[in-house]
Amino acid sequence: MTDQQLAELDAEMSQLSQKELEDERMLMSFQIRFWKQKAWRAEQQRDREISTRKEAEKSLEYYKTIPSDLFDNLVNKIKEEECVKLKNEALSHLGFYKWSIKCSEEKNILDIDTRIKFWTDAILVSKDISLE
Repeated sequence: MTDQQLAELDAEMSQLSQKELEDERMLMSFQIRFWKQKAWRAEQQRDREISTRKEAEKSLEYYKTIPSDLFDNLVNKIKEEECVKLKNEALSHLGFYKWSIKCSEEKNILDIDTRIKFWTDAILVSKDISLE
């Protein structure tokens, strides 16, 4: 090989190694950015969980101050409203005749949770029958 060919080969090799170094540098900077973003997201998630936990503890403290009989009354009122909604929905699904039969069956049920389940099941059964 002549000196000129050796010089050209050396120049090509230096360009190639420079290009490889550039590619490696770009890859490493991309990886560094990726892991920094991943760490930042994890930190943000942790901060959100901490703030959510603090808010839950605050609301728990608030609800602890409510007298239990008042709290029970609120819960029962909400359950009664849910039962009425389900009963009205059942009327639209069952029709008046079947609905009135179900109402007479419901009178024997004392527990509100059981009545809610009763009407939910009645609605589901009527939907299954209408699909067939």
